[in-house]
Order: sequence, then C-alpha cells, then structure tokens
Amino acid sequence: MNISESHGDTIQNIRIESGNHALVYSNSFLLPTKDEPVTINIDTKHGFSFSMIVDFETIPNGEQELIRSVEGNMVRYKLVNFNDSLGTGTVELIYLATVKSRDWKMHIWSSVLGSEESGIRKLDISIWEDMHE
Repeated sequence: MNISESHGDTIQNIRIESGNHALVYSNSFLLPTKDEPVTINIDTKHGFSFSMIVDFETIPNGEQELIRSVEGNMVRYKLVNFNDSLGTGTVELIYLATVKSRDWKMHIWSSVLGSEESGIRKLDISIWEDMHE
C-alpha cells in the first residue's frame, strides 16, 4: 500500500511490507447492520477488476466456518458464526485472487458490537500481495 500525500513541497510515500508480502489495502468499517452482506468492488491498476462479497450467517450452537466460492469475477466469503464481540477471523492469510501473476491474500476479522441480537458488525480487512515473482 503506497500512501502519498502532498504537504506543501513535501511528498510522503509509505510502502508497508511484512515478510514476503506488500500491503495492497487495509481498512476497518462499521456495517449498517450485522447480518447484511457487504460488497467490495476492486479495480486494480493493472486493469483487472473483481468483486468480493462477504456474507454472514449464524447457526445456533454451530461451529465457526469460513466458506469461499468463486463465480466469474466474484469471490464470495461466507463467515459462519463470526459473532464474537472481541472478534473472529483468520490467523493465517487466505487466498483472494491472482493479480498480474502475483497472489493476493488477506486477513479478515469480524466483530459484533453491542448485543448479539441487535448489534452492528465491524469488519477489518487487510489485503497483501505476494512479492515473489
């Protein structure tokens, strides 16, 4: 992720790397409701576009599960029982897509703030690009 800002005649450029990965995108946001899906449309600088849809499902007394499916240029992740107030998410990078022959992987973390019945959902997403050629 390159961050460029102009402050008068000073330009600041920040690139974040960890191990063999470079940060492409990272954000945290509160969703309007805790159970509605969110769609993230991604247009890369390489002319490749795709959508990522994150769905949420609660199954009483069920296990936590992350289910990935792909249909055309749409990647869907279903987060089952990701309802903990402290958050539930990935502890290892998960594959998202291949862009310009480099794998993009991500961490995703979901928290329900407030009561489980009427709370809102906070979603944290970090997308990393594999720097190996």
